[in-house]
Amino acid sequence: MNSLHSSSASEVPRWSWPLRALPRLTVAGRFPLADRDFIHRYSGPTVALHLYDYAARFRLDEREYALLPGDFTVTPLGSQSSYHLEAPGHHWCIHLFPEKVPENVSGKILKKAASAPVIHLPVVQRLGPHEAYVRERLARIAVLFDRARDDDHPLLVAAGAALQEVLCWLAASGSEPITAAAGRSDQAVDHAAQLLREDLAREWTVPALAAAVGLSRNYLAARFHQRFTMTLGRYRLVQRLQQARILLGGSDVPVGEVARRVGIPDPHHFNKLFRKQVGIAPSACRTPRVGT
Repeated sequence: MNSLHSSSASEVPRWSWPLRALPRLTVAGRFPLADRDFIHRYSGPTVALHLYDYAARFRLDEREYALLPGDFTVTPLGSQSSYHLEAPGHHWCIHLFPEKVPENVSGKILKKAASAPVIHLPVVQRLGPHEAYVRERLARIAVLFDRARDDDHPLLVAAGAALQEVLCWLAASGSEPITAAAGRSDQAVDHAAQLLREDLAREWTVPALAAAVGLSRNYLAARFHQRFTMTLGRYRLVQRLQQARILLGGSDVPVGEVARRVGIPDPHHFNKLFRKQVGIAPSACRTPRVGT
């Protein structure tokens, strides 16, 4: 039986990250969740960071926590998480590769790596008045990540640098930094992207999306393509398949349920689309599991 902890409890475990390591992101965005009764288990080859918009019970390995909106969690590599939500909600999600010490290096380099400074964060923390800043930064990181076209794109490096800033700031509990506000049209375009991400099952039309963010249809389409280098429809498909890969590779959610969650409820169409866009079958994304 798991004991229930407050997210501010002093005994909450801590996660460590090298102070001078630049995170390499694999996922960044705002996604829906509707899990109940801890049915689905999440794990994978990355570290997962979440900022929640909902209240929930959260299990991380052998501990259970009561989450509130605005709480921030870290699921370290090798850990397993699961959720119980009374009502569906959304969370900001970032996955990053763990930092690895190079193999076959000299003892001097290994000693230096072992003594390198690190930052430490609780695996669950209540952000309180700092939530707005962290939320704004995660939204900006998601925009940079979305606009990066490949693994070597400068904007992907920028997204990693922006995340490192957030991690260092959280670890140091520093003052609120001064940030520049984006222009109104850029904010509207980012809002349109957020609406597409947060409800993957909804079949947004361009006129409806334009009305929701306060832009004309043609202007939204043009500015969106300029900002993200893809059409609104393509962006929605990319987000759906990205969320599908997260669920397939890091959970035990059945393939048919994954398809339904990301807005492609026809399993045959989902399988065909996934193979065409990703290059492999959905089942090939499953991470082999040891034990039960």
